[in-house]
Amino acid sequence: MKVSLQQFLYAEMEDLVLFLRNVLKYKRYVLLLGIISLLYISVILFYTHGALMFDGNYAGFYHLVPSLFTTPNGILEGVSLLISQGNIYAAYYVYLYLSILSLLIASFYLSLQILSKFVPKDLLLISSAVAASLSFIEPFVLTDYYSSLLGNAWLGFLFPSSLFILFLAFLFRSYSAIDDKTKFLNSMLLSGSFLGISLTPFPNDIRIIVMGYFLFIATIIFIFLYSLSNGKSFTGRMVFLSVIMFIITSFVFSLFDTYPMLSINQLMRYYVAASTSVHMGGGSLGFYTGNFNTIPQVIRLLGSWSFPTGFIIYHNIYYRINVVNISSYFWPFLALFFPLFFGYKLKKNRGFFLFIMILVILSVFWEKGGNPPFGSIWYYVNSKVPFGYSFMPTGTIQSYILGPLYPVLATLSIVLMYSYIKNMRRLRKGLRKLVIFIPIALVIILVVAEMPVFDGQLEENYWAPKSDGFFIPSQYNYARDFLLSDSQDVLLFPGTGPWITTSWNYSGSSEFYYNFFLPLNVSNTYEFSGTSSLSPSVLEVHDLLNTPFINDTNLSSLSTIWLSELVDLNISYIIFDFTIIPSYVEFNYTYYLSAINLLLQGHLATLVLPLKNLKIYKINKSDILEIIKQ
Repeated sequence: MKVSLQQFLYAEMEDLVLFLRNVLKYKRYVLLLGIISLLYISVILFYTHGALMFDGNYAGFYHLVPSLFTTPNGILEGVSLLISQGNIYAAYYVYLYLSILSLLIASFYLSLQILSKFVPKDLLLISSAVAASLSFIEPFVLTDYYSSLLGNAWLGFLFPSSLFILFLAFLFRSYSAIDDKTKFLNSMLLSGSFLGISLTPFPNDIRIIVMGYFLFIATIIFIFLYSLSNGKSFTGRMVFLSVIMFIITSFVFSLFDTYPMLSINQLMRYYVAASTSVHMGGGSLGFYTGNFNTIPQVIRLLGSWSFPTGFIIYHNIYYRINVVNISSYFWPFLALFFPLFFGYKLKKNRGFFLFIMILVILSVFWEKGGNPPFGSIWYYVNSKVPFGYSFMPTGTIQSYILGPLYPVLATLSIVLMYSYIKNMRRLRKGLRKLVIFIPIALVIILVVAEMPVFDGQLEENYWAPKSDGFFIPSQYNYARDFLLSDSQDVLLFPGTGPWITTSWNYSGSSEFYYNFFLPLNVSNTYEFSGTSSLSPSVLEVHDLLNTPFINDTNLSSLSTIWLSELVDLNISYIIFDFTIIPSYVEFNYTYYLSAINLLLQGHLATLVLPLKNLKIYKINKSDILEIIKQ
């Protein structure tokens, strides 16, 4: 039957409406997930006292400012600010709540698509709700930095992760629509759309695209082979249409993130720059081997290249609490071993079940990196793809594939075990009522594996163990208001690298300054790192801004080239931040204070805002120009 474009678009809109209706149809379960989300937020609030949380890449809520209402994530961020009436701390927790809720709802829908093939109808909804609830208390949430329950567990982008889960859900739904071409193509269109809008900033967008297309191709091959073996009418023409539709929709919906890379030159510039940056940070092939990137750790969702590094202490959590360590082994038992053992008993959709299990097993073997077994294959593939290991590091698949699927498979095992024992003929009728305690006990054991989340250990800050979260000192608001009144560009002293640690317990990205003082432009070392580091002119600017002296061994004379750079970049103020811990910056205080003192002595700068730990100096550009002319 031929379907016109108008009929297809109408069916597509109808499908979207049906999806939204289904969400409303299960409003009791959505309400349950909302209560669970509130529980997560309550735990965090209890231990952080409403502070901004530590995160390896972002400064609390301030990373949200540049993208407000400009990206899918930015829409949620903007709504959070509106709900909180501009209160940055309240907005942060509103955003987290909405993000958790969206992720749980997406996980619920993914669980429905998978479990509906294997679970009795009377247990489907509650099973899906359980699987969704478990999706945020998996062991892998402990494997990242001194962050929090919500730090880098989903790479710091909760809402886009929800969209990726919906991509998985609609991709797997296409299996159920083999006999309905319109519904099948709708599933392809929706899965491609959700993949496109789930992208996060470079280089994670490339990692997500690679994973998404791998899953898509694998699913199409499985459906085609399945249709051939079962006499279904899934033809080569349908394969072609699915591929075209998926590619077009994923590309179109990804443009909000990928449009800067539309030119080949720009793409290669980003690609090589990010890869080089990772490589310089230790991202060699050998970096992905070690005790924690082994099969036993990865199957527990604890394998991560960042996990065992020297300054991160959370890998000890599982070993210092025996009950937690033991409970964590129930995750692979229920998500991997039990399904494989009892999978042969499944009468229907056995092929679909095996397909998902193969995806999970392949993901586990890829995540363990170059370690045995089959480590030579991992090495071979990554050595043939330029910077391949940099764009698919261990921990990425764990977050985006194993993370969403483990709770579903663990729940499936619990339901299968419950149904099997309940239907045993030898079991007395009185004992059958007690069987309900088996799934309850298993769920509790899985939750116990996340005890560090609920007792506050995960909220500890390695740099300041007695501090959970951080509050931005009021002097920063004074400084921002003062600078906004003049709207001039600023230079940050002391110069920092990509990461800073402050005396008020913030440890994270130096991009904090860029985002906090928006729309002002704050220049520092970080601004000239990363993708722009390939540009020789930008590299030169970076070097000049951080080299105020003619000779670094003699701090008595300012460089006229440096002074010229201040004028050329239209920098009108210098912020000197005494809260930045000197041992974690490129140079020490003495170096930059000497430059400030020479500016003051030569009347080239004036102290205009002396705060307790933050001083602002105004550059006297006219006097600097006179010196440059001489």
